[in-house]
Amino acid sequence: MALDVSDLGKPKGSLTLAVETSIGATVQKFTGMILQKSEENYEERVRSRTGALQKSIRPRTDIKGSDVAVQIYADDYLDFVDQGVTGMGWAGYEGQTNFHQVYNGKFRFKNLHISRGMVDKIEKFWIASAGMSIPAGVDPRQFAIMIAKNIKRRGIKPTKFFTDAINEVSTKELEKELGQVMNREITVELKEAFRQK
Repeated sequence: MALDVSDLGKPKGSLTLAVETSIGATVQKFTGMILQKSEENYEERVRSRTGALQKSIRPRTDIKGSDVAVQIYADDYLDFVDQGVTGMGWAGYEGQTNFHQVYNGKFRFKNLHISRGMVDKIEKFWIASAGMSIPAGVDPRQFAIMIAKNIKRRGIKPTKFFTDAINEVSTKELEKELGQVMNREITVELKEAFRQK
């Protein structure tokens, strides 16, 4: 997410440091609100929670003059959990009909091949965090493989936990508050400048 504040005025000379400090604090406040809301949405909407995805989310605010950019870094699979992945479906498989729900997401599985890494993660982390119990007499590895195949066929349901958090925290309110901060800081700096003369 990048925020353009160029039409709010460009600070000159000694005003830059004061404005950057206030702008940074304001943007960081709103970024914190987005992260808090995304965490609430995640807890509410995501069934399997190891905690790794939430721990990987870290914001960075860059301010250069009147340009403010917020970058949010996270593990690559945040997009898949947030936007969903369209499954391959069941059609064309012997004895199977296409009555099973296939999730539609922004992304799409390219094939039904399941990787060893996917099965390992399901076996070690996902089953326990989703609160699943392995049926008696079933090998844990085989159970993980069955889940992996099901994920590839059904897809991953979009949760929009992060997208909704960004949309729920008002950017109009952020722009208004940034404008007020800049006006307040510029006024203080101008008063200080005139007092010194």
